[in-house]
Amino acid sequence: MIGIRILSLLSMALAVATFARADGNSELPFALANRAPLVAIYGLPMAQSGRLLGVGEQRWSLGITVANSFRVPPPESNEAIYLDGETSNARLGWRRGLARRFELGLELPIVHHSGGFLDSLIDGFHSTFGFDRADRDRVPNDELYYQYARDGRLLLNMNEGGTGIGDAQLLAGVQLWEADDRWLAARLGVKAPTGDADYLYGSGGWDSSLALHWADRASGGRYRLNYELAVGALYTSDGEVLPELRRNWMAYGLSLIHISEP
Repeated sequence: MIGIRILSLLSMALAVATFARADGNSELPFALANRAPLVAIYGLPMAQSGRLLGVGEQRWSLGITVANSFRVPPPESNEAIYLDGETSNARLGWRRGLARRFELGLELPIVHHSGGFLDSLIDGFHSTFGFDRADRDRVPNDELYYQYARDGRLLLNMNEGGTGIGDAQLLAGVQLWEADDRWLAARLGVKAPTGDADYLYGSGGWDSSLALHWADRASGGRYRLNYELAVGALYTSDGEVLPELRRNWMAYGLSLIHISEP
């Protein structure tokens, strides 16, 4: 989606998500998506199910993710991306089944950028298991630097933390087919530029997504296999964050398998 190759990005995500539906008979996919600071500002949807809420059902959710990002640029490169920081994202969501086969929802995020607290934990994990530290020993822990330079020009420079409202999303879904614990839905998302792009709370532009979602709860046997599959497209307007380096269209997909007792 962004015309920048992030070759080494270490992310740790901690999430609090709602799994139970209003009817209590189904599970939802773990609500995660790419939370890298230069990706999360766009309208890439969180994981969603192919099964929609029934008429009159509604669900409130609160999801919290913490992404620790680190990358230092290689020497003598005409493109240099420097990521060292932590981004927390708290999302308040609401969804309701308005009519047969139709669902409407809204998500409002609160974004917090900081030096964080996970650097020491990640370094300790790498040392304990003998993993490459990915140049983390070159910089102090718990600092915040999100920078991008190209051909000697500094195009992005953010080193001050803060908290603000992110880009809100309006969500809609249509149940296209359902039978025998299998569901197919089309889901639409529209993201509005309600967050301040100067502080990477948002992109500064409108985004929209459209995807097909498949949910399967019909697998038998001693243990039940629950599948969630999706494929879709995302369009992002140029916005205010590195607009000259971006691609407006991207494809995305989702594949989740959950094993549970029947």
